[in-house]
Amino acid sequence: MENKENYELVLNHISAGESRSMDEKRYELYTHTAAMWLNHQGKHLFQDEIMARYSTTKNFGEILKMKKHEFIPGMIMQRGKKREQVYYDVWGMDVIESSDPFFPFFFACKLSHIDILNLDEFLNYHLENSYDNDTEKCFRALQLIFRRYEHLLKPDTITTANEWISVKQKNQNLSGTETSTKKARVKRDSGDNITSLNLAQTAYLINLLKESRVIIKDDTILTYKTAGEAFSLLTGYSPDTLRLKTNLKGQGELTYNDRKTVREILYGIITLIDKEISEQKGKKS
Repeated sequence: MENKENYELVLNHISAGESRSMDEKRYELYTHTAAMWLNHQGKHLFQDEIMARYSTTKNFGEILKMKKHEFIPGMIMQRGKKREQVYYDVWGMDVIESSDPFFPFFFACKLSHIDILNLDEFLNYHLENSYDNDTEKCFRALQLIFRRYEHLLKPDTITTANEWISVKQKNQNLSGTETSTKKARVKRDSGDNITSLNLAQTAYLINLLKESRVIIKDDTILTYKTAGEAFSLLTGYSPDTLRLKTNLKGQGELTYNDRKTVREILYGIITLIDKEISEQKGKKS
């Protein structure tokens, strides 16, 4: 398990990972972009500033030869009365923030260095710390990064990251459904008469609708759990209690009067339908 602090986009860490890629052309392109970023940040070094870091080495040429992958030469800049060559330390401990326009590039590089076993944790870290838990913003940013920097990433890294997105979206949808269910559910009390059927009678009606194929009959498709959740939204009864009573099919609780009540409700529905049919027929004639 990696230290979560290593998930930050620290230039030194990313450069080290890129240097291990054994791809000279990729590293050259990387250091060019890193130097551009440092220039954009106004972070450059002059010769004497670099030499001050290596007090045992007096020859600047030797330092550049020894650290050729770290100090990238830049433009000539005015310094006092002189114009001097500047260098960019692409192995510095600078941190790339999520608001930085170069962030997507460095993120792709860093992502390519993460062990696939730690990928979920890495993405969770940046969802929280780089995108403030804004999943929509994070997912869209990742999709664009995959598209723009596909050449920097292994196929299994992109596949695993997309799986992470799918799981997050699924959990988010489930959470949203649960929240909607809770908001829509009415608190029921015994004998409140909010609906015309009590709990046992409602469970009995669900089974009648299944038997008559008004709703899906197959218990492997419409399980007692999902039926309970669906009718909970419509009636306000607890989904778990509905699930249990529907599964028991009212046995032991359903009385003669319960069945009679459900029958009367259904006849009442038939009466309403007959009335509408009669009115339609009257208009036709």
